[in-house]
Amino acid sequence: MRRFLEPNSRLFVLRFVLAVLIPFLGVAAMAVPAVLVRSEAVVERTTRHDVAWTGAHGREELSALRAHVLGFALDGNPADQEAASLFHQILVSRVTTWRTGSFGSFVRAGPKRAAAVERLSTLVDAMEAPVSDLAKPGAVEGLRPLLAEAEILVDRVATDAFSYSNDEIAKTRADLLQLQRLQQVLIFGLLSCGFLLVALLVVQNRMLRQSNADQKAVSDRYAFVAAHDILTQLPNRATFRARLAAAQGGHVAVLAIDLDGFKPINDTLGHLMGDALLMSVGQRLAAAIASHPGNVASRFGGDEFFVLLADVTGLEDARERAAAVLDALRRPHDLDGQRMVVDATIGLALWGPETDRAENLLMQADLALNRAKVAGKGMIAVYEPDMSAEIEARRRLEAELAVAVTRGEFEPFYQPVVDLVSGEIVGVEALARWCHPTRGIVLPGQFIPAAESSGRIVDIGRIVLEKACRDAAAFALPVPVAVNLSTVQLIRTDVPRLVSESLAAAGIPPSRLKLEITESVMMRDEARSRQLVAQLRQMGVRVSLDDFGTGYSSLSYLRGFGFDELKIDRSFVLGLDEELESAAIVQTIVSLGRSLGLSVVAEGIETERQAALVMATGCTKGQGYLFATPMPAAALAEWMRRDAQPVWRTEAA
Repeated sequence: MRRFLEPNSRLFVLRFVLAVLIPFLGVAAMAVPAVLVRSEAVVERTTRHDVAWTGAHGREELSALRAHVLGFALDGNPADQEAASLFHQILVSRVTTWRTGSFGSFVRAGPKRAAAVERLSTLVDAMEAPVSDLAKPGAVEGLRPLLAEAEILVDRVATDAFSYSNDEIAKTRADLLQLQRLQQVLIFGLLSCGFLLVALLVVQNRMLRQSNADQKAVSDRYAFVAAHDILTQLPNRATFRARLAAAQGGHVAVLAIDLDGFKPINDTLGHLMGDALLMSVGQRLAAAIASHPGNVASRFGGDEFFVLLADVTGLEDARERAAAVLDALRRPHDLDGQRMVVDATIGLALWGPETDRAENLLMQADLALNRAKVAGKGMIAVYEPDMSAEIEARRRLEAELAVAVTRGEFEPFYQPVVDLVSGEIVGVEALARWCHPTRGIVLPGQFIPAAESSGRIVDIGRIVLEKACRDAAAFALPVPVAVNLSTVQLIRTDVPRLVSESLAAAGIPPSRLKLEITESVMMRDEARSRQLVAQLRQMGVRVSLDDFGTGYSSLSYLRGFGFDELKIDRSFVLGLDEELESAAIVQTIVSLGRSLGLSVVAEGIETERQAALVMATGCTKGQGYLFATPMPAAALAEWMRRDAQPVWRTEAA
C-alpha cells in the first residue's frame, strides 16, 4: 500500500486508467494530465528551500568564530586559536557562496542585501590578520567591533533568507490549494467514469493535502528557527530585542545573567554535558518567569542569558524577582543521573528617566553584571550611573597593564614571617606591587581583578616568581620565600616548568621556595590541583594552603593533598579580640595542623594582644603589620642584616 502511494507508482496507474477512459472523458480527460504534471512540479518545488538553510549556516559559523575568539581571550587555549582560524576560513567560503548560485540570485535581488554581503566581505577580510594571531596585543579587542557589525549584517541577510523562503512556501501552498480545489472538481465530475478513477484521485487529493500540511510545518519551523535559540529553545537575541523595544518606556527591567564556573564544566565534562546544562538552565529560566505573560527569557550565546521582566513596580520588586531567578538556577541539575550545581551572577537594570532606548537598558544590565563579577560573582548587582565610568576606567587600567607587563613594572614586596617566640625571621612572603610611573606604588587589590579578567595575571605571576627567586638568592638569611598562585595561572600555565626554570635561573634550591594556593583555587579543579601539589612536592618545593578555613572542603584537602603548611586567614585573627568563635576556629586549625605534622602560620596580626592570643592557641609563626609592612627587597636586606636583633620579642622571651 505504501508503494502504491508513492508518486511514481500513482502516476503510472493513473495515466493507464486515463488512456483507457479517454474516449469517455472528453475535455475532463485532457485536463487531468496537465493537472498531474503541474502537481508534480509543485510537489518537487517543495524540496528547494535551501536559501533559508544557507543563511542559517552563515549565522552559525559567525557565532562559532565569535565563541572561539572570546574563549581564547578568556584562557588563551591554542585550540581556540586554531578553531577561530578554521571558522574564519569557513566564513570566507560562506561569503563566496552567498555571492553565487541560487543564494547569489537571492542576494542580488535586494540592493540592501547585496550591500550587506559586500560589507560583510570587507569585514571578514579585515578579520584575517587579528584572527591569525589572537595572542597579539589588541587582536581580540580589534575583533570585537568587527564581529559585532558582522553579526548584525549576517542576522539581516539570514532573516531576509528566512522571509524569502517563507514567501516561496506561501506561493507553493497557494498552488497546492488551487490544485486541491481543481482535483476536487474533477473527482466530482468523474464519478460517472468509474469507482477506480475516483479512488485514485481521492488518493491524489490526500497526498496534496499532506504536502500542504508538510509545507506549513516547514514554514512554522523556519519561523521558529529564525526567532529562537536552537539549543535551549528560548527566544534569541533578535527576538528579545524586538520584545524589549515593544515594551520600552513602561515598568520594565532587564537581567543579564552569566553562569559561574560553566567553562570548567564544559572543558572537563565535555560539550555534550555543557549543552545539557544549558538546556536545563533554559528550562529553569522559562519556568521561573512563566508567572507573567510579558516576561521573556533569552539566550544570547554561550552561557550568557538575558531576562525581560514586565510590569515591575519598583527596585525592590525587581530585586525579589531577580532573586527568585537566581534561586531557581542554583538548585542542583540532574543531567543523565549526574547531579550538577552551578551558580550564577546577575546584573539588573530598570527602565528609568535616563534610559532613552532599549539598547541602553541592555548595556546597563551588562555593566551591572560586570560589576557583580568583579565583586565576587554569585550575586545580584543593580546598575548605577557611575558604572559606565567605572567600566571605562577598568578598560584603561587593562590597557596600562599590558604596557606595564612589557616594561616589567611589577616588583615583589616582602613581608616577613616571624617566629612568635624568638622574634626571628623564619620566612618571607612575596606580594606583587605595581610600580606605576605616575601613580606610584599600586596595591594588588587595585589591579589584580583587571589582571585576572584580562589574562595579564599570568605574565605578572611569572615576573613576580622570577624576581622573588633572584632576590632570595641574595638574602642574608637562607629563609624560604613564599609566592602566591592565582586561578588563571593554574589553568593557563605549566607551573612545574615555570618553577623549575625560575629556580635554575636564580641558582637556589627548591626548598627555598614555597608556593601558596588558596582553597578557592583548589576547589575549581580538584584533580588538577592535587596533581600539581604532588609534582611540586616531588621537586622539593613546599606548598602552603592559604586562607585556610574560608573554603568548603578544608578537611578533605588536608587529608588528600599533602600540604606542608596552613595559613590561618586574617579574618579569624582580626576577630580574636571580640569573637569567641574566631578563637575557637584558630585553636581548632592549630590543633589540626599539629596533629597532621603541618606548620601553621597566622596572617594579619596587627596588635600585640592578637599576637598573644595567637600564641595562646599554640601557633608559633605569624605575619602582619605588627612586625612589618611589605617592603622592597633592599629594605628587607637591611632587616636581615639586623638578624642578631629579633624583629619582635614577647614579654615571656
